[in-house]
Amino acid sequence: MSASTSSAKLPETKPGLSGTEKLLVLPFKILGKQNGETGIIRSPACGTAFATGQVSPAAGQLLTDHLLSFLHDNRRFKIISIHQAITVQSESFSTATHLIAEHQELISAGRAAKTDLVLAGYVFRFKQRIGTPYSVESPASVAFGIHLISVADGSSIWYGHYDETQQSLSENLFRLRLFFKRKLKWITAEEMAISAFDELLETFPGP
Repeated sequence: MSASTSSAKLPETKPGLSGTEKLLVLPFKILGKQNGETGIIRSPACGTAFATGQVSPAAGQLLTDHLLSFLHDNRRFKIISIHQAITVQSESFSTATHLIAEHQELISAGRAAKTDLVLAGYVFRFKQRIGTPYSVESPASVAFGIHLISVADGSSIWYGHYDETQQSLSENLFRLRLFFKRKLKWITAEEMAISAFDELLETFPGP
């Protein structure tokens, strides 16, 4: 049976968005290791430290698709297509040097696409559960961050972080509510990520 330990930082918002802004959505960038190497890395957009680890190859696409679905369903902002976003990101980032901070690269990508806002995400860890819903050798572990940045001045409009490795109830009695929400099961990395993402997106700014 299972509960979890987590460190989820809910987004902070700034007023003043009308919903008419043009928004460039960049694909989630993988910063973890597909070979499972561990270490500590800071988010290039805000400096928050995360423990890196194994990242499933499909993790970035999963989170990007879920984010785009949310934005289109809620009709927030004028969204630049994902195909345009990939092109702009590739062209902008290919000319970057080590002296250019990632934050500035995001702003440059927004300017290249002639948008008002840039939405960028990073995956630090996306480790699959090894086992079944009722018995595991190794639990799911997920860490990601997402940032909404103003192209005009580079300020952070909104951000959200999530970092969790699922634990058994005996390891963490303080998450009893989440334990029952998950129906006493060991969940998959996909289930963990989407559930966390949906909670963060509840505070996503808009008109």
